[in-house]
Amino acid sequence: MLKKLFKKKFKIAGVGKYLKDLSVIVIGVFITLWFTSIISGNKSQKDVDMIVDIIKMEMEDNLARLNFVQQKWDTEKRVYSLIIKHNFDVSGIPIDTLSKYRNVIGDNHSFSVGRDSYEVFKSSLLMQYIQNKDFLRKLSVAYGACDLISNKLSRYSNQKHDGINNVMHNPVDDTAVNRFLNGSLLDFYTIPLNNDIFRMHIYSSSNLISEEEFDDCRNRILAIIDMINKEEYK
Repeated sequence: MLKKLFKKKFKIAGVGKYLKDLSVIVIGVFITLWFTSIISGNKSQKDVDMIVDIIKMEMEDNLARLNFVQQKWDTEKRVYSLIIKHNFDVSGIPIDTLSKYRNVIGDNHSFSVGRDSYEVFKSSLLMQYIQNKDFLRKLSVAYGACDLISNKLSRYSNQKHDGINNVMHNPVDDTAVNRFLNGSLLDFYTIPLNNDIFRMHIYSSSNLISEEEFDDCRNRILAIIDMINKEEYK
């Protein structure tokens, strides 16, 4: 009965089967209310199964987000590598390529880790009913791996923002800012690429997040999902 009610609430909220859009407000309100009702009642294995199922959905959503941010990250790294290969002279790069990837210059990167379910779970009394304590450890490590990627992407975006700010506040001439904002496609690339701060960002950030770190985070998420599917937390 409780499980049917929970699913009905989320359906009404428009979250959907795989929590495509994990709203902090919606997930926070519904999960808090749901956990409150459980904590005040009997703590059966069925209750634990339901809690773990919510965490599984949250991790599935985090996995989808991780795949998306890595795709953006990999694309930006390839474009930067191409620019470095041409010694920051984009005139030798095909115009259609520059046009396709122009968002790379000012695009922000962020990995918003969904963790509302996990945080409520940690603050509840239900964690003690998880029999496999190694599952709890691996779950904590998996969220930690997500946080690591999130923090590094935030730092990366801040570095890029500093570079763009330097371009805007220290133009090479009186027309540079206007040409950067309203000029040609070559201007859009050339003006920031001629800025020492922005060039340093491109050089220094290339190894900020390794492929191995993305893979490690993904594998830890998949391991948790697999453990839940196999009910190995019991």
